[in-house]
Amino acid sequence: MNKITFYDKNQTSHLELEDYFPLRVVFDSAIGSNRFIGFYSGEKSFLEFTVDRQSGILRKFQIVTCENYQVIDSEKSIPAPSKTGTVAFNYSPHIDCDIFALSAYNNCVEISLSSDTVFEYYAVGQVLFGVNQNHNLVSVIVTDVTKEALSHLIYELQCD
Repeated sequence: MNKITFYDKNQTSHLELEDYFPLRVVFDSAIGSNRFIGFYSGEKSFLEFTVDRQSGILRKFQIVTCENYQVIDSEKSIPAPSKTGTVAFNYSPHIDCDIFALSAYNNCVEISLSSDTVFEYYAVGQVLFGVNQNHNLVSVIVTDVTKEALSHLIYELQCD
């Protein structure tokens, strides 16, 4: 069963700028046994989540490539989260998305992975995970994105 579980345990996050990856957010850099969950659309859009093998708690995620993106020269209104803590993923390793779109705003980056409506947002560090009523991932919003990180994101997306 594919779903996200929320835990009331605060977790921080930080952006890492790395060549070849438009966006990488790290939550836990502990070395341990990981498993990987990929969200795909076609052959040119791929978002990878790294989670703890046992608990499913999120360690990092990264955009590997994205075909459908837009740069919007305005601020996005950030939705208020219903919960703040950490999340665990109980997903199969390969998820095909009905949509896969990235929007880069002046203050955040939003990745839409489903046409479903977001029921609530879970805040984990600077990231909001939007889920539907069945706790399936619908969108990811990375807030507090610097101009340097946005420039890196746009450059790497254009290189694909």
